[in-house]
Amino acid sequence: KNIDEAQTRIAAARESLKVNPDVELTPDKNLYLRFYLPLLDGIYFTRKQNPQEALDTLLTALQNSPSGAKGDLAEVYYFMGRNLKDLGESAPSKEFQAKAIELDPKFANAYCNLGNALSGRKKLEEAIAAYRMAIDLDPKNAAAHVGLANAPAAQGKLDAAAAADSETIRLETQKGASTTK
Repeated sequence: KNIDEAQTRIAAARESLKVNPDVELTPDKNLYLRFYLPLLDGIYFTRKQNPQEALDTLLTALQNSPSGAKGDLAEVYYFMGRNLKDLGESAPSKEFQAKAIELDPKFANAYCNLGNALSGRKKLEEAIAAYRMAIDLDPKNAAAHVGLANAPAAQGKLDAAAAADSETIRLETQKGASTTK
């Protein structure tokens, strides 16, 4: 999970795909060079907390997206929405997360980020629904549990917040125990 090592491998893959400009790329090489490598770069810049660079490379992936790659395209929209939120743009972030969900209705992280975008816009009931959907799809999604705790707390519903907090603590403790084995 060393993201710098991953970026080195991505750069090597990009170099291996480069050919003489007079030679036409095969469809597979073209797909990797124009769509998948920018997607991987966008993920890399997201993890390095460089949202503007991530958005720039993800936009390249979006502009070169293949037809029929719904799951992969959902990833592009998810990461674009995530980076927009990091830049303080919760309204467009919500739209990108909704598009990711439209493309992949079982994308738990997109529901969680949709909840974050809605929460940022003070649409707490809608945020709670999005967090619940994320948890239904992935019961171990700690970020969704945190969001589900924070949204009711913002509404003054402290019992619901406390219950969600307890579940988050249980999941994080469980996760910590599994990574130390």
